[in-house]
Amino acid sequence: MSKTRWLILNKKVSLLVITVLIISILGIVKGYQYWQQSKINPEELFYSSLENTISADSFRYQINTELGRENQASTVKGKRTPGRIYIQGTLQDTEFELISIDDKTYFKESSTGKWFAVTGNKMIESDLFIELNPLENFNFKDIPVITYQGIKNLGEEKLALLELQPNLNNQFLLTRFSNFSYQVWIDPNRKLIRKAIIEAKGLQGEQDLMKIGIELWDYNKQIKISPPQPDELTLPD
Repeated sequence: MSKTRWLILNKKVSLLVITVLIISILGIVKGYQYWQQSKINPEELFYSSLENTISADSFRYQINTELGRENQASTVKGKRTPGRIYIQGTLQDTEFELISIDDKTYFKESSTGKWFAVTGNKMIESDLFIELNPLENFNFKDIPVITYQGIKNLGEEKLALLELQPNLNNQFLLTRFSNFSYQVWIDPNRKLIRKAIIEAKGLQGEQDLMKIGIELWDYNKQIKISPPQPDELTLPD
């Protein structure tokens, strides 16, 4: 009988020890996470991540835009490599697809499926490309407010969330909107921007709102962007 009591007592002690160990480990982990977060300088993290993002050799991206007053939505997917861009998406209910390689831009005709080329024209510098360029949304005069909101999960990734109140240097957006606010998710180890949500108020009333969602991934990976085949062109290239 005494042996049975000893076994029961021993199990209770073991469970108590295990419970204490688990609580202690969780406390250490939480303390380490808090210590890591306290080391983050939001200004340094954002500016170094922006620099790394802009200087990346290649990446893929997606832009979702919602305009409240006009009840319009657009989705754009693209990929960029040095001197080359591929973009596909929908703008104002119109599907489009284009490829830019150096000073030549190829547009796909949705009705025929054929491509036509525009040569000797830096289309990449036009307003169209500015609107479809995710990096143009990070063209700032200055950022008076940058605050750190902690580590957040994005899928299986743990990213640092920053909130910004910047003054933009993007004339395309400034002609229609004001009071811009940003949420930016950053890979704190690689220091690269992975996601952003941009909200702004329009100049035509309370219903005139804008929301842009941006995601970027596959940084500095091998990404292939090729021109259309000759038999796909409306006219010979």
